[in-house]
Amino acid sequence: MVKTALITGGAKRLGKSMAEFLAAKGWNVIIHANNSSDEAQQLALDLHTKYPKLKFEAVKFNLSDWKNATAFIDDILKNHSQIDLLINNASKYSPGKLIETNKDLLEEMMAIHYYSPLLLSKQLAVNTKSFSIVNILDSAIVNNKTDHSVYLMAKKSLAEFTKMAAVEWAPNIRVNAIAPGPVLPVEGKSQEVFNNVVKKTPLQTRVDLNSILSTLHFLIENHNVTGQIMFCDSGQHLI
Repeated sequence: MVKTALITGGAKRLGKSMAEFLAAKGWNVIIHANNSSDEAQQLALDLHTKYPKLKFEAVKFNLSDWKNATAFIDDILKNHSQIDLLINNASKYSPGKLIETNKDLLEEMMAIHYYSPLLLSKQLAVNTKSFSIVNILDSAIVNNKTDHSVYLMAKKSLAEFTKMAAVEWAPNIRVNAIAPGPVLPVEGKSQEVFNNVVKKTPLQTRVDLNSILSTLHFLIENHNVTGQIMFCDSGQHLI
């Protein structure tokens, strides 16, 4: 039976690469997007052209609207009897120190990176007998830099959820995470800034997308692994 994956933030950057990777491995893919819904639709069409025997669908939902995340999953399950893999990948890298944090930024960052991923996962756990979850984190979860304070706190929360859910939802649901380092330049930042970040990592090497994808494949295929956070970051978390 062909398996189905749901990828949040699946239209661009790392999400797009994961969608293409899974399609090449014979998966049906549901591509979630919000502001990038046109790109999601185009990706679904492109993948269907390349893999006509598989199913690709673009869905739109604003993860900031976390109180309706459960209903979003319910709508998907009306058309898909089984979701075999949920990748909580969607992200928004908003700056702001703790002293600058206001209630809107706090709710948005927690909603996108923690509340909605938790509720999406929980609703699938209620309705699905067996599946796997992979949360996309950030290698910065090991530090306490405050330039993007609420974003980072939300990612730290998602990391703890990964471990807690792995315990509670075993043995039929595995929950793991990938914490990438410098894979692609931050949107709005220059290539020079990105290169300087890479040079500061122990391996002084940009994280290749294929490295992330091979880590994803390992987490999907190794059924003895759960509750793990895989740092794929050229050693960035060590410094």
